[in-house]
Amino acid sequence: MRDMKDLFGIILIDGNEVTIRIYILASEKWKLFHYQSYDLTPFDKGKIVTSADIVEVIAEVSLSRAVAQVAEWKICARNIEEITLHDIATATGMDTELLTLNREQELLCKGTLLEF
Repeated sequence: MRDMKDLFGIILIDGNEVTIRIYILASEKWKLFHYQSYDLTPFDKGKIVTSADIVEVIAEVSLSRAVAQVAEWKICARNIEEITLHDIATATGMDTELLTLNREQELLCKGTLLEF
């Protein structure tokens, strides 16, 4: 069993999609440990996804063994209302960030630099 201090989780919300990525810090490099992706409107693209829909996915995933070992979580979102993200933060107690285009580019660049 891995030490939970080595596992870090990121939940990416993009409109009707929720992606959960768990990374492990091994030998001073980040490696993907676990990945799950959900389309909350697979048959009705016009449906408006609510904070309750997203929190339900997060709660469901939280029961899995891999996720239970995560020390820290961060939620990053785009293409959702700020109030929706606020409701998700309140319900989960996790840190959240509503991404702007500039912030997305900054994070992409930082991530790319880690690959060198």
